[in-house]
Amino acid sequence: MRYFLISLLFLFPLAAHAGEPQMTGQYQNWQSYRYQENGTSVCYAMTRAESTKDVKGHHLEIKSRGKVLLQVTHRANEGGGLVVSYVAGQSIKRKTPVLLQTDKLKFRMRGDGDTAWTENTAMDADVVKALRSAKWLTVMHQDRKGVPVTDAFSLKGVGNALTAISKCD
Repeated sequence: MRYFLISLLFLFPLAAHAGEPQMTGQYQNWQSYRYQENGTSVCYAMTRAESTKDVKGHHLEIKSRGKVLLQVTHRANEGGGLVVSYVAGQSIKRKTPVLLQTDKLKFRMRGDGDTAWTENTAMDADVVKALRSAKWLTVMHQDRKGVPVTDAFSLKGVGNALTAISKCD
């Protein structure tokens, strides 16, 4: 009986980690991850902001700010489309635009709390297409006090990362 109880102690930590994201690939400045949610795989590609600037283009340090990320998520059980999101690492001012801009296109996102999403699946597809062909990417928003913030993201490796998560099943 004692050996049975000891073996259970080793199994419970494994069960607790079953839903945690596992890195599946590194593609220059982008990574891909997979985790299980309600018995199905969810995959996403992400990168961290390379720099943050104020309205005058000066480097900006925000001490209380969390991680600043751009993510593209693939949920095979929800039609297989890719969903684009931005995590600002701080509260976004309510009812203000969040603008995602590449060297060719601009997209308006909707913010809620510290995260922003595109308006619909058609826009997600357009953003993903733009990410594959763009040279640079910035996301602009206002913090909760109305201070303009611009985050710059690298697109090195984005194509390979997006291809990897598109194969998620």
